[in-house]
Amino acid sequence: MSHRYQTEAAIKLVGGVRYSYALRGDGQTVTELVPGDEQRAALDVILQTLSAETLMLSEEIIAQMPPRAYGDRRHREVFDIRTGVTLDPVAMAETAADMTLEVLLHPARATRLVEQHARNVGIPDLEFVLGELVNETWGRSYANGLSGQVERAVGNRMLEHLMRLSQNEAASQSARDVTLVAILRLRNRVENRALSDWEYRSALHRIEQFLEDPEEYTPEPAPDLPPGSPIGAGHESCSVSER
Repeated sequence: MSHRYQTEAAIKLVGGVRYSYALRGDGQTVTELVPGDEQRAALDVILQTLSAETLMLSEEIIAQMPPRAYGDRRHREVFDIRTGVTLDPVAMAETAADMTLEVLLHPARATRLVEQHARNVGIPDLEFVLGELVNETWGRSYANGLSGQVERAVGNRMLEHLMRLSQNEAASQSARDVTLVAILRLRNRVENRALSDWEYRSALHRIEQFLEDPEEYTPEPAPDLPPGSPIGAGHESCSVSER
């Protein structure tokens, strides 16, 4: 998680606004949209935090991490795992990717992306951002080995966040509509490969369940993220997602 705070800082540029608490006559700019080229550059960097190359632990590191000592309980300062007592590099990667997606796809940010593009076509819109995310997570064949398992986990988190955002009433109706279209496009992409890949068949099943009754669909939660700054705040440390 060494990239955690830099990622949150970069995400602030996407749908971002620079502002100052100016006084009349002091010459300061009150609000200014972050230029479109800066937003796109930030998004390019953010997408790297979803790649297996960034998220995957090396075999050398995994081999050096034994189970926790007897009597040493797991607590919120360590990663949640699904492997019992051993290290779970896939869950760790999934947790890190989920942090990026949760902050980037905050409903207020999604709404700002729609609004800012309407004001200035040079600003990337929500459709562009979602398209780039889908291409990064579902746009190519999964690799073999641990890298492929990490890629699958990240793709699943992306799908869950899309479904969640499309039903989030804190987002504008336009933002929810754009997100629903992204889900429909992803379904078409998944359908083409569902016959030959079990992960795509599973994703197609979840998408169809969601589309049949969105209000009844419950997105699968990701493993909890260990507290950030300040320590002890848990997910509250991601409040920057609103800015």
